[in-house]
Amino acid sequence: MRMAELAFNAAKVSARDQQTLDLRAHRVMAAAEQTLHELVHQSLHAVQIAALVGGATPDELETNVAETRSRLGANLKSDAAAARPGRIAQALEPHPAHADGSAAQTAHDALARRCLLPRRAGLPSPGCNQRDLLGPRQPPLRPALYRSLPRQPGRPHGHPGEIGAGKTFFLNLLALRGALEGYRVIGLDAFKNGQRVEMAAQGGARCYALGFRQTINILDIVYGEDDWRPNQVQHVIGMLQLLLGTPGKSADGRDRLVPQEFSIIERGLLDRALTSLYAPLQPDTPLDQVPILSDLVALLRDLGEVESDTLARQIHVFVDRTSVGPSFNGHTTVDWQFGSDITYYDVSEVEELYRPLYYALTIGAILRFMRDPRRDRSRKTMLQIDEFGYLTQVEALGRLAATIAKVARKYGIGLIAIDQNPITFLSNDHGRFIFENAAAKVLFHLDDLPARQMAEAISDIRPGHVAYLTRAGKGMALAIVGNDVYTMNVEANPYELRMLRGS
Repeated sequence: MRMAELAFNAAKVSARDQQTLDLRAHRVMAAAEQTLHELVHQSLHAVQIAALVGGATPDELETNVAETRSRLGANLKSDAAAARPGRIAQALEPHPAHADGSAAQTAHDALARRCLLPRRAGLPSPGCNQRDLLGPRQPPLRPALYRSLPRQPGRPHGHPGEIGAGKTFFLNLLALRGALEGYRVIGLDAFKNGQRVEMAAQGGARCYALGFRQTINILDIVYGEDDWRPNQVQHVIGMLQLLLGTPGKSADGRDRLVPQEFSIIERGLLDRALTSLYAPLQPDTPLDQVPILSDLVALLRDLGEVESDTLARQIHVFVDRTSVGPSFNGHTTVDWQFGSDITYYDVSEVEELYRPLYYALTIGAILRFMRDPRRDRSRKTMLQIDEFGYLTQVEALGRLAATIAKVARKYGIGLIAIDQNPITFLSNDHGRFIFENAAAKVLFHLDDLPARQMAEAISDIRPGHVAYLTRAGKGMALAIVGNDVYTMNVEANPYELRMLRGS
């Protein structure tokens, strides 16, 4: 404090000279004033700075040390370590000190060891030019910064963890902070977290509540590549299987629709009818010009086959004789423009049976938006999907999620998938594809068995990390970025805590 006051007063005296404009004095005044403000209003943290100095010869080393002292001050302690460079590298290395990961359970009183290490020091620092992952290893809690996406997003992120472990709170923080960094944030949620984010971001966010009162056309065009028609046809067949499915239970006990199985003949007839419907269309056909289910029913009847008549009757009965059918037999009325900094879609009002379908339809709309050549592609997009398990319950939905992961780099999307069940990412091909291609995996509190499943799936996780996961409290996480493993705490400022409480 005293040094800042002295610097400010000295610069102020120098700046009073009317004959000469002292630009340095003005800069020092501004910097000192800002420092005084921060000292009064902010809590400071004890941060250690390590500068690794080298030289090809003893004379060059001595010169470099002298220059470093002149830049960093005489209080800098030096340690000549020509015979033990490995020890210094180990001290500055972000990996745990012990092979079993037990160092992850020890506390330290600074931010991550490599956070202030200069890039030019020459030590390996995987990914530091793309993302920062800074944070304490254990309580006492200290602020942590997690820059979730590189400047060129294009790979998914997976975040498994038990209910109440803090993963949804983390997701909401990423939404707010990602928008502040300039990302377009799109979120999909089933538990009204979008409403919290909307309130926290005020005018910068918009949350849309999806439900049966709106109309969504399952025939809306999702794909846009050269071979888009075959992909689109298979996509709609998958949506029809789900739409005509019967109530059942998933492996984790959730209510779900068991997809209707079409015979080879039925699939062939649906393929023929849908191909005819899409023949005159292009990927950029406006939504109000895309055929609807009634058009498909009419075309199936025109085929004159017994199986096509049966399919036509099934679809007709669903759209005309059930309470939810009209919601899927018309042109889409949902706003899919994604015009806000943060756009959230909330399906909490939808019966759980139909939530996977709404997830798939929303993902399809996002994929359609991302391939739109008219949108601003210079702005990268962060796509957040909570309760990702909804998309892995059905083959067609998992395929759609894997598709958006495959084209993420091309369209500038960073996919963040969250679920409380690790098995969501390990039990099928599409989940494993997303998991294995994730740029980062953040694990929150897990019981012993799922923690060990994660250790088997991620070779960099050591026994000490497994023990950490089973004892982790709220907001404590294990982050795997590339081949580096970190422990971290999720921290928020008072405003974020107040607005996002209950996430």
